[in-house]
Amino acid sequence: MPITSKQFKNVLGCFATGVAIVTTSVNGKIHGLTVNSFTSVSLKPPLVLICIDTKAESCKLIKKSKTFTVNLLTNKQKNLSEKFSDPKTKENRFDDNVWKHNIDGTPVLTNALAFIDCKVKSVFLSGDHHIFVGKVIRLGLNKNSKPLVYYRGKYSIPD
Repeated sequence: MPITSKQFKNVLGCFATGVAIVTTSVNGKIHGLTVNSFTSVSLKPPLVLICIDTKAESCKLIKKSKTFTVNLLTNKQKNLSEKFSDPKTKENRFDDNVWKHNIDGTPVLTNALAFIDCKVKSVFLSGDHHIFVGKVIRLGLNKNSKPLVYYRGKYSIPD
């Protein structure tokens, strides 16, 4: 019996993940989206990966810019996660005054739990997603915050 997308999502939803906004910039145009497909790959050299739907505009822009920033969200940033995952908010995602720009122009969330700036090292097509492996070039940490967690299709906000 074939596995349905719904079954697959229900099972994968049992794995609690952090929530991040991945951002990039191409010719001054900034873009970002909410992801939870993010993980570390290697310590030496420091590498991470993200998975982005092939149809997403961010996928095309990251391929073009060859840079991305992973902004890990705090337990107080559920609203940003929702904003960056809603197609209706595409035009005003960066309206809040909570963003600064790194030297490549990619937006960095000023009060994120942590951020990781990356240069694309490898890109792989697998199924309906592209896997981007990024070499970490800069990072930062906010030690006084707690993570936003996603579990079984819902946000879990630790105290």
